[in-house]
Amino acid sequence: MTYWTLKCGGVEKSLADWGLELPTRDLISHGASTVKLTLKVAGADVADLFAPNATATIYRGRTLTDGVYSGGTIFFFGRIVDTRGNEKVPTAQQSYELRDPWYWLERLTFRQMWYVGGWLIGGTVYDAGTTSLSKLILFVDINGNPMNVRQVVTEILNYAIAAGAPLQIGTIDPTHNAPLQAASSLTCAEALKRVLRCAPDCITFFDYTTTPPTLHVRQQSTLGAVTVALTAAKLTALDLTPLYSSKVPAVVLEYDTTGTLDGVTYYLPSFDIYPALSTGQEDGALVANIDLKGTTGNNVQQIIVTQAIAGLMDMDFWGEHDGTLNKLFNDSLVAGAKLYTSDIAFTNLKVEIEDVHGKWHDAELSGQDVADRADYPNQLISGALAPWMANVHRRERVTINADYDVYSTASGAPVKVGSHKHQTLSVVVETTNAGHGDGTPKTYTSFQGTYGEPQPAGLAQYFYNALNVLYWRGTVELTEAEAGGTQFLGALLNLSGGTGKFAAINALVSQVHEDLQHGATTVTLGPPAHLSPRELLDLLWFWRNRKIGDFYGRKTGYISGGNTQLSHKTGATRASGSSLPGKSALVVTEGDTNPANVIKQDPDNGVFSFDWDDGE
Repeated sequence: MTYWTLKCGGVEKSLADWGLELPTRDLISHGASTVKLTLKVAGADVADLFAPNATATIYRGRTLTDGVYSGGTIFFFGRIVDTRGNEKVPTAQQSYELRDPWYWLERLTFRQMWYVGGWLIGGTVYDAGTTSLSKLILFVDINGNPMNVRQVVTEILNYAIAAGAPLQIGTIDPTHNAPLQAASSLTCAEALKRVLRCAPDCITFFDYTTTPPTLHVRQQSTLGAVTVALTAAKLTALDLTPLYSSKVPAVVLEYDTTGTLDGVTYYLPSFDIYPALSTGQEDGALVANIDLKGTTGNNVQQIIVTQAIAGLMDMDFWGEHDGTLNKLFNDSLVAGAKLYTSDIAFTNLKVEIEDVHGKWHDAELSGQDVADRADYPNQLISGALAPWMANVHRRERVTINADYDVYSTASGAPVKVGSHKHQTLSVVVETTNAGHGDGTPKTYTSFQGTYGEPQPAGLAQYFYNALNVLYWRGTVELTEAEAGGTQFLGALLNLSGGTGKFAAINALVSQVHEDLQHGATTVTLGPPAHLSPRELLDLLWFWRNRKIGDFYGRKTGYISGGNTQLSHKTGATRASGSSLPGKSALVVTEGDTNPANVIKQDPDNGVFSFDWDDGE
């Protein structure tokens, strides 16, 4: 002997022992399926049999051994959501309704992860990072990558599972892409329905025999068929209508793209048409206009010049920053004087690196140089550095002491006329790995802005194929000793026998009502009402009212285009030093071997400059 049982709160008893009649079950696609149980009671005001919001599992075919139930299969799992008391003298009853895990999806608001520049909770400001928001952009991930129907459905279901929804993910058939869809404050169920509007040939159903129940999203073309004989005694009523009018001869999707590039607004329509030679003027053709967000931004160009950094204690380095030499020679300007570079000694090198807050910190030294010089080999001579140039850069403050002697040649042979110790030189340079490092210009180019929304590929063909299946609408009624033994939802229905007209119709089942108390089953055929292929106005409304979302903002934390940065900091230039009017000309030569390598001071303004033999 086998039993129908119900387990709730850790207690499992047969339905008879609970005092319950056999249930009715309503299975539906794209919605919460339900089971209703009836309890005969003495009066409508008696205590409820089950605690509010308790979960329950109904089994069929269980065996009882030594007071313990085992075997059989799970017929239904859900939450007890409504208890109704009803009394009509001389009888009274309580009715309990269980709703399957889709009910959890209807009660949970779906949220997606967003990159944010910071957020405020209860007066506390949090740093930039990621947070979850009920502001949604469907069909794209947090990094801006397109997602297909299967991926979005999986994203929604994984979110619900993480929040405690008692379900697992089964087979999700559709893998096509669709235009991005912005929305806000949708439940997980509403988000799923919105996504599945782009897959009108799909149905949803649970397999309750697994723990937790498994949710499947299947396309009609992948479903198996159940066959019922027209001559079977259990077939008691039949009402079938072929929906030839639901087919469409063509699908034309018009994508409107508007954007701005370098200050010029452009309009660029494109088309996805199936069959390829369709015009959209065919009788009953599906024509939809879809706005796509276009590219907005500017092409940016930056030219920089960098020079490889010589040893920081070499004249070559300080020669690049000749303005610092004004201080060195300020007290040494005597008519006819000469300064031999071979007599200049540098000591006490100090290098500091500026942090992001503008504070300077001592750098670790390795010999005469910074330890990580290989990562910052060049100094910026002209131009500006920006993050989009994909380089590393920083500001360094270099300080050194100079000792030198000054000679006079007024009487012929050089005669030392002065000696200077510990003269401090300091220069701030921008160091980087950018540029050629040889003093020649290098041009960087980049697009700064937001790229347009991708156009889905092959969507017109998908809709054409989905809408050109011959759907059947109607009902089939069966009466048998025990209903609920055949899995109709998630299957196609064929009717064998007779003339054979219905033997291979593969009618899609969208709803099933089972009355186990009376052995009656009603199978409803046709696509789910809100996804009916003939409801073209609904489908067109969906595209016509599509809200374009800022997917760029989701992946960056910036409003579209708001993070454009053309430059960072300008580099040190070969700037001249301060003006020293009235001073005599001073020539500094490197020994007597190469008079072309000199440090010159302009007699009019007192500014020093290098005149090395490289012509600079």
